[in-house]
Formats: sequence, structure tokens, C-alpha cells
Amino acid sequence: EVAGAYGSHKFVSDSLQTVLQAGLLLACWSMGRSQELPVAKLTTFMFYVNFVLESSNEVGDQWAKIQSAIGASSNVFELIRRVPSIRDPVNLISSIRTPIQIAQSRAATSYTNS
Repeated sequence: EVAGAYGSHKFVSDSLQTVLQAGLLLACWSMGRSQELPVAKLTTFMFYVNFVLESSNEVGDQWAKIQSAIGASSNVFELIRRVPSIRDPVNLISSIRTPIQIAQSRAATSYTNS
């Protein structure tokens, strides 16, 4: 559901941006041919409009990522609150050997074998 919404949003957003850029290029091309504005001003205008379009598109992407993170965090908190059905063994701590204990037993074994 969320992936479909994000995909739809991305498709619509990118399509709208492409249509606006094509319209902008056509308008600037026709204004350039009729010499209504100098080429430098038209180019600057195109760059600014493209910057605004890209930024607007990125805001939508970031918003979708934030919503996804909020959804994922609620799942994480559900897992944290869940009571496990399988418990740890009672004597688990006493059965765990530290690396020093393992090294000592290996040293004792190698000393008796020589």
C-alpha cells in the first residue's frame, strides 16, 4: 500500500516536472526566436525555474521518506513491547564462559598433554 502510494506520487511528480520543463523550453525558445528577451536572461530564468522544480520534487521525496520512517518506527516499538513466548534458561549466566576461562582451560589441557 505504502509502496504503491510512493510510486504513484513519484510518477505524477516526475511527469508533472517533465511537462513543465518541456513547456518552459518551448516558451523560452519562442521568446528567444522573437528576441523579446536577451539569451542570457532567458538562460538564467530557465536555470532558476529548473532549480525550483527540482527542489519541489525533492521535498515530496523527503516527505515520503519521513512517512516511511514513522511507519517503520511504530513497528519497531511494537516489537520492543512484545513479551517473548520463549524465555531464557535460568542458569544461562553461570553456563557462559568468558574468553579468559576458555584460554585457561586450553592452557591447562595443552600443559597436561605435553
